[in-house]
Amino acid sequence: MPFQGIDLFTLKAQQKDLKAAESALLLQLADIQTRLKPVDRQIARIANGTTLLYSLPDEIIVAIIHIGHRTCHDFPTLVSHISHHMRELAIGSPTLWTRINIDSCLDQVKTYLSRSRQCLLTISMGGVKGTSYAYVEQLHHVLLHIDRWRSFTVWHGFENDEVLALFSAVSAPRLESLDLGPMEIDTEIAPQLFVSAPMLSKVRLSSNVGFSLDSIMFLPATITSLELLCCSFSNCDHFYRFILTMPNLTNLKLLLLKIYSPFTSTHTTISLASLVNLQISGDFEYLQNICELIAMPSLHHLKVFIPLAELHSFATWLNVITNVCGNPYPAIRCLEFDFGRNVDYDQDMAVEVMKKLIHGFPDVTHVLIQFVNKCNIALLMYLRDDTAWPHLDTLTIKDFYDAGEAAILSTLCFVIAARSTIRRLCLIVVGFFGGVEEDNSSDRTEIARLREHVHVEELSRCGDCDAVWDRMDGPWEHECEL
Repeated sequence: MPFQGIDLFTLKAQQKDLKAAESALLLQLADIQTRLKPVDRQIARIANGTTLLYSLPDEIIVAIIHIGHRTCHDFPTLVSHISHHMRELAIGSPTLWTRINIDSCLDQVKTYLSRSRQCLLTISMGGVKGTSYAYVEQLHHVLLHIDRWRSFTVWHGFENDEVLALFSAVSAPRLESLDLGPMEIDTEIAPQLFVSAPMLSKVRLSSNVGFSLDSIMFLPATITSLELLCCSFSNCDHFYRFILTMPNLTNLKLLLLKIYSPFTSTHTTISLASLVNLQISGDFEYLQNICELIAMPSLHHLKVFIPLAELHSFATWLNVITNVCGNPYPAIRCLEFDFGRNVDYDQDMAVEVMKKLIHGFPDVTHVLIQFVNKCNIALLMYLRDDTAWPHLDTLTIKDFYDAGEAAILSTLCFVIAARSTIRRLCLIVVGFFGGVEEDNSSDRTEIARLREHVHVEELSRCGDCDAVWDRMDGPWEHECEL
């Protein structure tokens, strides 16, 4: 029936013809798209093959991927999606897949285990507290390859007892590094944990609550590097017996370690003949007691991050023993110490302590001073004396918070001008930021004066993640990842 002069049957016939034409065109389009894909791939391969990157030898490209992997754990995965060739290189490099986080998804853990082939593994666990049960399957898969473990780290967030129980029940014949913490006050460490790792050489034990190490009767003699953070011993006797089991230590860090009482019995002097680096920080009341019974003839680098005014007892002992028996630390060449942040501490006592340290460590060539500010300039001025470490070659000022204070830089100018032996000055400015660091140019005149006498190195250090930047390289566009 006609409607406004248009025949309905005619319209339907036209619609049918148009739909048939549409279907034909869609089939033709699908066919073209199918044929286009391999052409696109060929063009992409040719284009990629002519780029500068692909003109490099495969070994160089793999080395570049390794460098990126150090700063970004997922870098190999990202690279493997750039091109077919990059994917082949990444997957064919087993050392790129050796860092495994157990709190990753199970498929990723399996992929890393497969692609790492027979390479040694770096294993880590960490996450939200109370969620370790969610990763039991991943942990069991990784434990099947424990003969390939080189390093094992347990971060905050896991029930350490559960994890350590599983780990202690197996043997890790090639494990070299173990990092446990932060441990809870009631964490239990089974003795067989260390027995099962005959190649263990590096251990770090940490806690947020003063975890007691009294129950650990020994650590393997194979250990050469030990760090204790916020742990404790009930008395000096326990610490003495603990250290006695590790005669091959070369690096020892005692950070915020607490010892609650002095020796309760008599002990003979022991020697850590291989110890080269010693770092101490926090309230170490019985430092003198420990040093009297532990000889360190090879100690080269001593870091004492304790305000000078609190080191009077140790400095007095050092002064007496040097006068009577000679220098107990003849190999020390690098000394780091802390001026102290407090403005109300006894500066006269601090100066006296520094004089005794100079007498006790006469052959030091590199001095690093932390927390210099306008309130403790008097201590810095003392370095103008030629008798203050007469062989001093390098002076480093760390955590230089008051870099804008002209008084500090002026004092450094006086010190450097008076000391012909100092050839290098390093200024490390600390900041807590995320973004572009602003360069303060108001004191460039003082820096220029310093450069007339010595080589001056200006570094910036992030107070959050300890990243370091040479200020000569321009503004620091730093985004802290912590």
